[in-house]
Amino acid sequence: MDSPRAASFSAQGAAESCSAQVPPSGRRIVICGASGSGKTTLARELARRFDLEVICIDEMRLLPYWQFASESEMRKRITTAMERGDGGWVADDTGGVNADLLFASADTVIWLRLPRRICQWRVLRRGVGSAFRPAMVGAGNHTGPGTIIFTGIWLAKMTKRWRAIQREIAANIRSRQPGSPVVVLRSQREIDAFVRGMREE
Repeated sequence: MDSPRAASFSAQGAAESCSAQVPPSGRRIVICGASGSGKTTLARELARRFDLEVICIDEMRLLPYWQFASESEMRKRITTAMERGDGGWVADDTGGVNADLLFASADTVIWLRLPRRICQWRVLRRGVGSAFRPAMVGAGNHTGPGTIIFTGIWLAKMTKRWRAIQREIAANIRSRQPGSPVVVLRSQREIDAFVRGMREE
């Protein structure tokens, strides 16, 4: 049976797998991974289970009329959310210029390192579903047929930058607090086992 793994990172970013204790004991948790890996779903489950503030980076980034917040505005929003969650928070993050705020403060990191084909299929399914079943996605924005175009562009970007995305995530993890654990989940079965372990606690 698949089981969650903790990873220690060398200066070059190599990871060695070992057994991990679940659920995480931390109260400041970053869930990282590529688009479609299931970060938001797991973040909401952890928040529900441990009464944590959810920090959804994609939702914070989105402004009305499909505009996006600047780097400085994002830093303000993230800092405010972290302060609001002084009793604990869980953030889903794909990296980027503001990742240092989260990883430097996190006491637990969870890396959803699912295969590229799984992540791409989920992104495609979500994009097509949003195109034919319009819904509000935040800041007053609604999805529609144009979502298919955006999804295609995003999938092409994921394919081209997949290895770079993994390197960026590993670099962000190395910037975490010294000694804070990292749990690496490489399949949906491992994620499901992780969640089951929480419920059994």
